[in-house]
Amino acid sequence: MKNYKTQYLKLKQMLFCILLFTQYFNSLEGQNNVRNFLNISKSNYSFENFIPMPKGIPETSGLYFDGTTVWTINDGGNPAEIFGLSNIYDSTIELNDNNIIKTQFPLPLKNVDWEAITGDDAFIYIGDFGNNPGNRKNLCIYKITKKQIQNNRVEIVDTIQFYYPEQTNFESRFFHNFDCESMFVKGDSIYLLTKNWQNRKSEIYRLPKKKGAYAAKLIGSFNPDFLITDACLVNKNIYVTGYNLKGNQFIGSLNFGSWDGFKKQKIKMKPAQIEGICFIPNRGFILTTEQRKTRCAGIFTLKSVE
Repeated sequence: MKNYKTQYLKLKQMLFCILLFTQYFNSLEGQNNVRNFLNISKSNYSFENFIPMPKGIPETSGLYFDGTTVWTINDGGNPAEIFGLSNIYDSTIELNDNNIIKTQFPLPLKNVDWEAITGDDAFIYIGDFGNNPGNRKNLCIYKITKKQIQNNRVEIVDTIQFYYPEQTNFESRFFHNFDCESMFVKGDSIYLLTKNWQNRKSEIYRLPKKKGAYAAKLIGSFNPDFLITDACLVNKNIYVTGYNLKGNQFIGSLNFGSWDGFKKQKIKMKPAQIEGICFIPNRGFILTTEQRKTRCAGIFTLKSVE
């Protein structure tokens, strides 16, 4: 009986140690274990922190910084919602429903395939133009006043519909050049950067920011040799992020207007997929990754060391 109690106490102590180790490991995995998430020893960017996203944002798909808040959306098939993130600089703070802003959109508005979010002084724009199979004919961008977002109540949504004049084949297929997950605004225009599954290039299209139906105007192209998932404009440079079919992640830049001078940097990562990028002055680039089988969705910061 005595030996049984001794063995029981040893087993209990062992299980307690395993529990403590698991909790400690999960904490590092979610917050401070930087080298397990990014290997940036040969990168031109320094990593600051990694914070797991709330459970309600498993497929973060685009980022926009409005001067005070970082906004993100979920990918297609999720509810039509927009999320405002705070405390993203402190890796000791858990992002959850208590410190995020969630704004729901009125039905019958649906998230068919929301892939990008951007904005200007008065409006936020959400791109419902994800087109992986290349067969969509209902591509659009939703335009919402910022006052509605700040009040968590969206009642009026303007729709900017568009199509690519160069697209003539609408059969469902994998390799094509008419998918898109990236946009930014400048002046009176919206700029789209395509995600070309077929040739790994990216075409640049321009649209008016006004409600209506338009033929997107092709104004340039460049060759990132990877699939672009998001973009942001910083001064006269466009910064993009994305991945290739081998699972490698990248951040790159090119010149606005001339669409040249493209350069990229590989970001060595364990299984992940970067889906959003925005820039915060004096902080650096904020990026998000969507949920994977072995990795939760997360948000992290990169600073250029060039």
